[in-house]
Amino acid sequence: MTDPRKILRTRPAGDQHQVITVHVRGPASRRHTKRPCADCPWRVDATGVFPAEAFRHSAETAYDMATHTFACHQAGEQRSAACAGFLLRGADHNMKARMQRMRGHLLQVADGGHELHSCYASMAIANGVSPEDPVLAPCRESDYAVDLVERAKAVAELAHADQVDLAGAPYIKHVQRVATRLQPDPDAVAVAWLHDVLEDHPSHRDAVLGFPPRIVAAVLAITRQPGQNLESYYAQVKANPLALRVKAADVADNSDPVRLALLPASTAAWAWRKYAKARVALGLETP
Repeated sequence: MTDPRKILRTRPAGDQHQVITVHVRGPASRRHTKRPCADCPWRVDATGVFPAEAFRHSAETAYDMATHTFACHQAGEQRSAACAGFLLRGADHNMKARMQRMRGHLLQVADGGHELHSCYASMAIANGVSPEDPVLAPCRESDYAVDLVERAKAVAELAHADQVDLAGAPYIKHVQRVATRLQPDPDAVAVAWLHDVLEDHPSHRDAVLGFPPRIVAAVLAITRQPGQNLESYYAQVKANPLALRVKAADVADNSDPVRLALLPASTAAWAWRKYAKARVALGLETP
């Protein structure tokens, strides 16, 4: 019997892992897992199990019209099967997965009650791939990720509707700029849209708490509580990597010379000193 599998490429990923591209023909090509496995890289609680290089090599599975799928590592090359996490969060624009769905082959796939990364870029960035890495640029967002960001944006626009910044400009413009700085990671973008909601408009707390746990945790970490001293606050932010990324973008926008030029000189000088201290306290700059 002819083997329906052919190994096309093998690439090392760190000292203990490799990414294998396998071409599968016939009924075997429809094999898939129905739940994420214990250390599925799409699971938020499995972040850090695999090296960043593995996610760089596999990014092409999330490109528009891709024909390679992201396989379950536990299935192995001999019984390769599409990963359930990938099918739920990374396959919306994958041509092979879409065709399989149209034919009714990818059925009964569920998250098993586990929180998953919202799309490929979010997963890769959480596992150490730089947001600026060019391999992530062609990755398409999942429908889930698009909805996540749109929900966060809607909450922010409602909360900040009548708020202005120190220069008298609509405050939502600041929030939008922070969100833009954090593309292409929709998790970070969603947190950016929400990053000032609880601190400035606590009446919208229930809306924020309705987001996925990782988003809520980051928003809570970036929210300074009444009476909280700065040392405690910055430690709180630094303890959450997603919150720290968003806070770094927030500080960058708040200390942007173009924005400071719109303020009275004394206010601009105060803001510059404030955010210079923040950059040091957050570990973004050395003293």
